Amino acid sequence: MKGVKNASPIFEFFIVMDHTCDESIEQHESSEVVHERPSDAVHNRCNTICNLVFPVELAPYPPYFMDTRRHNEATSFRACSEIGRMKLLILSGLIALAVAVPQFSYLSYTSDERSSKEEGVAPGPKSTNCSCGWTNKKRIVGGRQTLKNEYPLIAALTLKEDGSAFCGASILTPRHALTASHCTVPTKEEEKQLVVGAHDLTNKNDPDRVTVDVAYTIEHENYDEDTFHNDVALLVLAQEIKFNQFIGPVCLPTSKIPLEKEWIKVLGWGRIKNKGQTSDVLMKVNLKVFPITSCAKSYIRPIDTKNPTQICTYRNNKDSCQGDSGGPLIWLDPETNRYTQVALVSYGKACASKAPAVNTDVAHFMPWIQAKIAATGLPGQTCSKV
Repeated sequence: MKGVKNASPIFEFFIVMDHTCDESIEQHESSEVVHERPSDAVHNRCNTICNLVFPVELAPYPPYFMDTRRHNEATSFRACSEIGRMKLLILSGLIALAVAVPQFSYLSYTSDERSSKEEGVAPGPKSTNCSCGWTNKKRIVGGRQTLKNEYPLIAALTLKEDGSAFCGASILTPRHALTASHCTVPTKEEEKQLVVGAHDLTNKNDPDRVTVDVAYTIEHENYDEDTFHNDVALLVLAQEIKFNQFIGPVCLPTSKIPLEKEWIKVLGWGRIKNKGQTSDVLMKVNLKVFPITSCAKSYIRPIDTKNPTQICTYRNNKDSCQGDSGGPLIWLDPETNRYTQVALVSYGKACASKAPAVNTDVAHFMPWIQAKIAATGLPGQTCSKV
């Protein structure tokens, strides 16, 4: 190979693909017709490597606000031809290093869930400043469906016009709830409602179900629609939620919690499979927390690994999905035996894919949450461990 001596097979392979992409670019740029394609064989060879290096990222829910096929054939080819060539060479070195040095991968862990029969029931050795994060477990059933009103902290964010649920949320106080900015920004001008105390969203006659109007929403000032940084929003409710056994607040963290290798639970009514239908009943799944670097290596959009504001989760063939966005990821605090919200669903690739999911770290945004709640001037305090 010209200019390279004693290249490894892996490195040499990527150099060949680099020249292949060069050939594609030259053909593309020399075309006189705007829509003329480079030769299919060359284009496909280049695009094959491009897709390996730059997998398509699906946009978060709601799907009707964003086109999930964000990179069409033309943009994929452009990404490969204009950017991918340099990174192909870098990737070859990384692959060679990975082969030489065995590394721990989020794909290599073994599931080891425990029974949840007593989680959130009896109080733990430490208390909270107000009742929060409890569960109702009167009976036990199999599968992933939750018991009715098992998690009083969960809420569904709906459009008032047709009652359709498009995102999840969690109850913070009688007048405030937490969700994601990518849920509220696209629906800013639409009237919204919060449904609490529900299990089956199709059952409008459920006596435990309560629907309240959302007076207004507060998005993070630095929310970025492209990177999904600062993906957090506060829902300010028009009416007060009356707490009872089936409706109540989540516990909030008082500081950063070391969660790597911990199991956390995601709740929601989102799609039960990629491109499938949303669930009528509340679903739950346990996910493992992995280093934020695992997510940073899996996505094109930037993820801060030095001062992380997001949490990386993964479990083989289990995941949150479109419709779960904004919903809570909760961690059982062993000192209180109560559920603390540690994250909220932000974005991922295809649901239950081989890529981990990216979630907003609630602990990082606690000062912002408390400041915005106080600024509303409404009564009610958040609950935390004391």
